[in-house]
Amino acid sequence: DSVFSCMQLPSLDGEGVRIAGILGFDFFSRAKIDLELDYSMFGLKPKKAYVYAPDTAVEEVRASALDLDNITYVPLRLLSKVAHIEATVKGDEENEPVTNLMMLDMGAAGSHLVMSEKKAKSCGLVQEKNIKRDSSFLTGAGGIKMEASQAPIDYIELNGLRLEDKNMKAVLLSDSEWESDLSPACNGVLCCKVFDNCRLILDYPSMRVGIQKLT
Repeated sequence: DSVFSCMQLPSLDGEGVRIAGILGFDFFSRAKIDLELDYSMFGLKPKKAYVYAPDTAVEEVRASALDLDNITYVPLRLLSKVAHIEATVKGDEENEPVTNLMMLDMGAAGSHLVMSEKKAKSCGLVQEKNIKRDSSFLTGAGGIKMEASQAPIDYIELNGLRLEDKNMKAVLLSDSEWESDLSPACNGVLCCKVFDNCRLILDYPSMRVGIQKLT
């Protein structure tokens, strides 16, 4: 009962390798995925991925020498078969951290976080004075370009695990851009750059995501 869709992926043509498609819910719901991520744009570290059958995953993950006592598990919610997790984000120094339900986008390697600018301001994540407005664009997998602004982020926290990067930024979109290409059910998109230098276990069968810092 797998679902197969066809789409154009022009924005992925220049990635250096031939990409045949995008794996989605029907794949992840049948397996546990163990990823070692290094999303330094010009890094030389290898990226590794292991795929386990759900019924043997625990034993196989143990065999991979993963320190199971040092993994933080975050509950996973599926909305229209799209993964969402709850994240606490600290933006402006003057404001308190805010917690939001965010869509998890493992294909977005160039950003830490994407939000509607209006929502980011209304929830106290950013202030106008800290927004950098230039001619930058965010490009979706389908090739749609969206005009974007940026604002600094202090950290992102997932179930008590704090992920920090001195260059962490939120990409901010106008309401019209947000509603045309991104999930209206969440208050932000958490991108895979947040998990740079982490080991990530995508455990859809158990409705959770495991995170372990590698450095």
